[in-house]
Amino acid sequence: MRVMIKRLLFLCLALGAAHCPGFGKPNVLFIAIDDMNDWIGPLGGHPQAITPHLERLAKMGVTFRNAHTASPACHSSRVAVMTGVRPSTSGITANVFQGIGPNWRKNNKLAEVVTLSQHFRNNGYTAVGGGKIYHSLQWWNGSENDPDTWDSYFPKPHQPIPFQVRPPTKDVQAHEANCFGRRPLGNHLFGWLPVAEGDDGMSDYKVVEWAVSEMKKKRDKPFFIAAGIFRPHIPWEVPAKYFDMYPLDKVQLPAHKKDDLLDAWDHGRRSWHQWVEQNDQWKQAVRGYLASITFADAMVGRLLDGLEQSGRLKDTIVVLWSDHGMHIGEKENWEKFTCWEESTRIPMFVVAPGVTTAGSVCERPVSTLDVYPTLAELAGMALPMQLEGESLVPLLKDPKSGKRVQPAISSYRRIHGVRTDHWRYVFDPGSKLEELYDHRKDQGEHDNLAYMPKHQATLDHHRSLLRQYTPVKPPEGKATPPKFFERLPNNRIQRKNFYPMTKAVAEAKAADARGEPAPILGRKTAPAASKKSGMKKLALIDPAKEKNVRSGGNGLAVQLTFRNQSKTKVVVYWINTSGERVQYKEIEPGGKALQGTYSGHYWLVVDSAGKALGMYKPDNQDGLIIIR
Repeated sequence: MRVMIKRLLFLCLALGAAHCPGFGKPNVLFIAIDDMNDWIGPLGGHPQAITPHLERLAKMGVTFRNAHTASPACHSSRVAVMTGVRPSTSGITANVFQGIGPNWRKNNKLAEVVTLSQHFRNNGYTAVGGGKIYHSLQWWNGSENDPDTWDSYFPKPHQPIPFQVRPPTKDVQAHEANCFGRRPLGNHLFGWLPVAEGDDGMSDYKVVEWAVSEMKKKRDKPFFIAAGIFRPHIPWEVPAKYFDMYPLDKVQLPAHKKDDLLDAWDHGRRSWHQWVEQNDQWKQAVRGYLASITFADAMVGRLLDGLEQSGRLKDTIVVLWSDHGMHIGEKENWEKFTCWEESTRIPMFVVAPGVTTAGSVCERPVSTLDVYPTLAELAGMALPMQLEGESLVPLLKDPKSGKRVQPAISSYRRIHGVRTDHWRYVFDPGSKLEELYDHRKDQGEHDNLAYMPKHQATLDHHRSLLRQYTPVKPPEGKATPPKFFERLPNNRIQRKNFYPMTKAVAEAKAADARGEPAPILGRKTAPAASKKSGMKKLALIDPAKEKNVRSGGNGLAVQLTFRNQSKTKVVVYWINTSGERVQYKEIEPGGKALQGTYSGHYWLVVDSAGKALGMYKPDNQDGLIIIR
């Protein structure tokens, strides 16, 4: 057995390993960027993006122009990259906010997997990380990092993002004063203002500074350095010089189509888009995102400069990837959390000395799930059994060869997308809605062809790919519109009760002019309310309704008192404005906990076995929650 393993390793080294004159193995610089979509020069997603350093990186190796995330959410995407396990296999398909992790290790399928950094450590590398590699946020005191899989981590394993400055308070207040209606998220996190400091005041600058210092260290082993850059994640707050590169009157909105969601589901962010439009903030938001992209590009440039200065450029593999894309108003959606192109398509570049050809481009569909097996093969290592992606080494050697078997599959919660060379298929098992888009004619994915008989063969093929690579079982035969849709005479479908955005925005502006609360997509919102005195015992809401609720309300602050009268420890989650769980408290049997919140926000209580015990929502009054 040992002889066979040695032969396999030798074969990998001979056929796939990158050029490595120093230690006999190549170094690895692993760059993860947060929330960067295709709005960069090498991908052409926005004509105004200024990204000279990403263009420089593209000229060094292979650009994957049809690369997609395994899951369009920070947590699930990053777990998939670092474990090589498909989200639909692990069941981790969304974000979690459960304090200090790694909570994903509690997953039976991931409990013992060897992560990417761990695999390199086990094979003679020094593996160090800094910044956001696993899920974390600048404003959330939690982390999904696994400290045991690194030799060291900057600044700390469970505080992976250094302190980040925010815009001056007076600027935030002035901006808020010019807007009406309920801004998505709190604390101006859905915001786009300059900070008063220069680059060196940014958390990403500190991570890059650390990474460059690691590259320059004298070592007796090859390195695996993982550097996580947080921007362009929200809030889009970077030094003013990056905003100045995009004069507001010159900013172009992304390509979009009016009423684009008539033949598709929205993903819960139309209210965000209404707020943006009713306050004339779309161009400002685009400007903030572009500024943040250019700032992140500058950080990439500093990493590349540092690698060159270290003298290790010629024996270092460089891989850069983003955890997912980003909607900036396309399809009336904001952020990610969809299986459409703008949410799944990402920048991905690989430079492998001795393997890649400078300035090469690959158009085949590839996935972030492929990063792990690719790096392992380039470094001449055996591939762990859990890997479900496909090594890109054949495409690195010859990007035009077409040597690719798998499609790129993305999964978010219950929704799944399949991207092939020219088509995208999206399936929602909950509603049974199917979507099919032809990218040769419809790069914006405006025209859903799934219900047209002439595309039945293409639909069936993509259904079969989803069955082949995931446990999902899409429909068979002729596509039938879900109950909230109708089939039109031309065999396209249309939503029955669609509320046009132009109407929603006009109604909101009219209500504001009258001094009334702005309705949201035709629904009246609660007027400003006075807090009721006393404390009310809150009625239990069936936790089975969790998937249908999101926190909202009128912004009135209240306090909840949780009393755990059960015999087991319980965990308390806030259901945020996107319908996601955010862990806040653990309460021992007989214990009590206080929690500040807002009227109309939902709270979920789960026992130690993970069973949901009840859901609660306060209404303009402090609430008492008895857990039995």
